[in-house]
Amino acid sequence: MEQHVLDIRLWVDLAQIITALVTLSGVALSFWISRKTLHEIQNDRILGQRPFLLFDYGGHRTEIEFTKQNDDKEYIQAYWPKINDKGEIMVPIIGKLKNLGSGPAIDVRITWVVEEVYIKGEKFNIDDEKRKEKQYSLSWNENPIMTSHLYPNQESGFHIIPYFISSDFEKKIEKASGYLKITYFDTYENKHETYQKFNVFTNYSEQNKWFHTTFSDLIKKTSHYS
Repeated sequence: MEQHVLDIRLWVDLAQIITALVTLSGVALSFWISRKTLHEIQNDRILGQRPFLLFDYGGHRTEIEFTKQNDDKEYIQAYWPKINDKGEIMVPIIGKLKNLGSGPAIDVRITWVVEEVYIKGEKFNIDDEKRKEKQYSLSWNENPIMTSHLYPNQESGFHIIPYFISSDFEKKIEKASGYLKITYFDTYENKHETYQKFNVFTNYSEQNKWFHTTFSDLIKKTSHYS
């Protein structure tokens, strides 16, 4: 009789342990599902606020002028007419950068990454070693746009000639190719980057001075030239 009672108690204890384990597993599963659901909701919110910036395809020609600065070197700058027929100051805008995403883009900056330049019809490659020079360095060829933030469907541009052209004091670069790195943040402070090909052409004749930029393909990899 005592052995029978002992067996019953053992089964009861075992049943309680199994029940506790099942309950604990259920709690853990519920916690995991809750975390997974919360993570999915957060991802949906982030995707719902994700910006996407891209320049309109096509070319933009900008009149330029030569301006001496404190170092007595003649820099190439966009020409700013003093005033238009309506009495308004006209700011030259290069390109149309659009936010095609669903959320605002914050702290937008453009970096010109030069890969090739043409001088007197001859092509020269610009590699990482060459980018250590000030003229082609990424830091000196980073520009803000006209507005630091872009809301969905809003567009802007820039008015500063890239440094690799403005500091071409001998005015020998006829053409340049590479890609633009467009950097921006969403409202959750996540960093985003878009890469887009560009081609630049220059004309320094006395009667007709201009800087022409062509924006073309969106790229995923930065090493796209053969």
